[in-house]
Amino acid sequence: MEPVRGHSPLLPMHRCDGTVLLVLAEDQVLHESAFPPRSPRRRRWLLPVALVVVLVAVLATLQLRRDSGDEPSADGPAGQDDSMGQDDPLWRTVLREDFSQDVPVRAFTSLDYGERWSVYSDGWRDTSGVGTYAPSRVLSVEDGALVFDIHAEGGEYLGAALTAEETYGQRFGRFSVRWRADPVPGYGLAFLLWPDSEQWPADGEIDFPEGWLDGTITATAHHANPEGGKEQFNTGVTMTDWHVTTIEWTPSAVTFHLDGRLVGTSTTDVPQDPMHWVMQAGTNGSGTPPPDDARGRIQIDWLQVDAYGG
Repeated sequence: MEPVRGHSPLLPMHRCDGTVLLVLAEDQVLHESAFPPRSPRRRRWLLPVALVVVLVAVLATLQLRRDSGDEPSADGPAGQDDSMGQDDPLWRTVLREDFSQDVPVRAFTSLDYGERWSVYSDGWRDTSGVGTYAPSRVLSVEDGALVFDIHAEGGEYLGAALTAEETYGQRFGRFSVRWRADPVPGYGLAFLLWPDSEQWPADGEIDFPEGWLDGTITATAHHANPEGGKEQFNTGVTMTDWHVTTIEWTPSAVTFHLDGRLVGTSTTDVPQDPMHWVMQAGTNGSGTPPPDDARGRIQIDWLQVDAYGG
């Protein structure tokens, strides 16, 4: 048998099953002692340990990003409510906004967003009467999120409000938004369904999320009744983390969900006439002006509107 170049001759060894193995001649022992191979057992556990270390580092990084409140978490826009209205005969998506085009302050309504959104004009008093709506100094889109820069300027306490134009004339539906807010004292927010007729309280109102920025998230179903009345549900959850809030409005009920969990349901005097979706942020209605140095952000990552098909 011809030897392999640079090695000792290969000698055949017959196994009991008839197969033949080729082994090195006796100088193999000297070769192995000079260059000992790595232990297969050692290599066997090194790879799993390395994978575990990498996985722990990745999970720790994701958790830090979530806790910071600066960025959407890993279950962000593609998360729990992202597919709502798809393959569901009860709901049909009519509006989806991901705020994918960044715009600076003063330019929100001058670009693509102006076709889908209208704003309360600069100088309008906010709901409490203490603050002023000033979208030109408050609204921008940064890093894929709509930003309300809540602050005082020139003796005015500034907020903003905008309306989803597509929702005018809509009766019933599902309204979901992923958002967060800094705990700015003296300011609050309300994302609400307001009657197209402007007849309140006769045609009702639906608010979720709602509350003071340094407080907790509430949901309110105002009865469609000339005498008024409402049902309110306090989640006990603060606004600093990212949340998905959902209103489901059907002919027989108004239901609220926070991060996929049921908050409450109202079946009394459910509104039956068209309503449109408004995002308001301004002074909190306490009657006391905010501190002059109070400043922070409300961020909206995405929102979606589904028409009711029941």
